[in-house]
Amino acid sequence: MRKSLLATLVMGAIAAPVFADGTVTLYGQVNVTGVFHSNGSHDRVGGVDQKVTQFKVDQGNTPSRIGFKGDEDLGNGLKAVWQIETRVNTDDAANSAFASREGWVGLQGGFGKISLGRGKTPYAQLADVFDGTVDGYNNLAIYTESADAEKFAGKPINNRFNNAVRYDSANMDGFSGHLMYGTDENKTAAGNAGNKWSLAGRYTAGPMFLGAAFNKEKNLAAVKGRDSTAFLLAGTYAIDAFKFGLGFQNTKLKASSAGSTFKRNSFVTNASYAMGDTTLKAGVILAQKLKMDGSSISDSSWTRYTIGAKHQLSKRTAVFGEFSGDQVKGKTLSADGINAVDAADPRGLSIGLMHSF
Repeated sequence: MRKSLLATLVMGAIAAPVFADGTVTLYGQVNVTGVFHSNGSHDRVGGVDQKVTQFKVDQGNTPSRIGFKGDEDLGNGLKAVWQIETRVNTDDAANSAFASREGWVGLQGGFGKISLGRGKTPYAQLADVFDGTVDGYNNLAIYTESADAEKFAGKPINNRFNNAVRYDSANMDGFSGHLMYGTDENKTAAGNAGNKWSLAGRYTAGPMFLGAAFNKEKNLAAVKGRDSTAFLLAGTYAIDAFKFGLGFQNTKLKASSAGSTFKRNSFVTNASYAMGDTTLKAGVILAQKLKMDGSSISDSSWTRYTIGAKHQLSKRTAVFGEFSGDQVKGKTLSADGINAVDAADPRGLSIGLMHSF
């Protein structure tokens, strides 16, 4: 026992200088939410109403996570940097693969930062700025993935890229640029590689923030010609405790080489007001009619709304509550056009607890 302890102390003393110039930080967030939820279905099967209302305990729209990040000073103003972040489902432990959110290593210096691995795209990170909720529901990036009125086969925009190379510039008088390229390592003779680009520019001047982003993905779901593009332009402005934001987004998806092309414009607005330890937030996304091959589809507009409050019990622990929902006109949509099923109008009331460390 004494020998084992002595060996451990000796090895620790030897190894300590190796890590003297590096830092490792453990961080994370734990969220649990109680949700009173209605699926908002307008459909009937065999004369039976398909609407379902229930109470459930889940992650909400902001998953819990645990992460590690660090750096090492390499000298001459150069550092090695890395981050590993994993989603943690506290309600049922599902979908918690290691490094599911972030997993990259890179070099950082006066030139900025270059990294390789998996991570969130510059487009999605800019969309996060305009989230009008306390639980991540009104996020533009979420809208582009799963809005009921735009449910195509193959997500038009991915929030994270695998097998990626990324460059983040240094801050230049309030401006920074960000570029990410994701490679598809499963290219076939048919040429269905799903390469992806995401880039963004940000500018901050006092209480004003402006941002623009572009995203392009090829051969979604390994279907040749199923390409998507998205453009986002938005800004925020703060006046004392009040902050508001406006944004515009254009999305385009070509279903396949010979398939239809879908386009949609959408607008987002959000506002927040801080009162001591309590912050009130509200947001709305207004999605205009979807266009298929240049022609507008009737009754295809879509709205997402939310209003809520977050109260800090301490610096790291908070409770929140919010009401949110979707209002979708007409029928659901697919890559081939209009489905026979009426679009649902889901809504829910969430009450949750979150702790950061």
